[in-house]
Amino acid sequence: MPAAAVEADRLRQLLHELRTPINAIQGFAEMIQSQVFGTAPHQYRAMAASIAADAAQMLAGFEEIERLVKLESRALEIDTGLADAAALVASLVEQVSPVLSARNVRLAVSMPQGPLAVAFAADEIERSVWRLLSVVATSVAPGERITIALERHERFAALAVTLPAALDRLDDTALFAPEAPAGGGVLAASAMLGNGFALRLARAEFESGGGTLLRERSQFIVRIPLADEPPGGTVPLQARA
Repeated sequence: MPAAAVEADRLRQLLHELRTPINAIQGFAEMIQSQVFGTAPHQYRAMAASIAADAAQMLAGFEEIERLVKLESRALEIDTGLADAAALVASLVEQVSPVLSARNVRLAVSMPQGPLAVAFAADEIERSVWRLLSVVATSVAPGERITIALERHERFAALAVTLPAALDRLDDTALFAPEAPAGGGVLAASAMLGNGFALRLARAEFESGGGTLLRERSQFIVRIPLADEPPGGTVPLQARA
């Protein structure tokens, strides 16, 4: 077995061992919160709720780490399918727009007319693009200008997103490093692990599905393979509301 695969297996085993006590802590805290053992003071119930929430966040972080390890060791591959990238990206931009507006960010959006069929599962596009937009939204400074543009090219769909100044000043190594500082707020992508981790995971997800996530000058560029449509017909597209 290659050394990288051995290390990945060891990390997955370590994560499994860490989950056991954290699951126990979470379960016990939830029982206190719901007063399974009898009436508990409000203060204790509030503390138990906080502990349960922290445990849930840690478990979610472990899942993200394991997903990245599996993707980078090729133990997991992204499901490819058929989806309308235009509808999915437009929906995600609509969701993140209120956060950007609250920061007086000048947002310019350019989308293709009509569907844009790509060979990528809808839920995977939604997950990976949301990571990218979350990092941008939590890193942008008030008054900055952000452009989000989706275009059709000969063999792929290209999504270009402006890097906020806080990210643009980083080199590529620092930008995708796990220790890159995470922004605050509810949109923080993999907040416990940092923006760099979220970008690295999104990159691994796109690459596993045959796409790419790169930094080109002052933009993130996502490339997703176009779908092959049958001659003389159309194909049903997956899209999330």
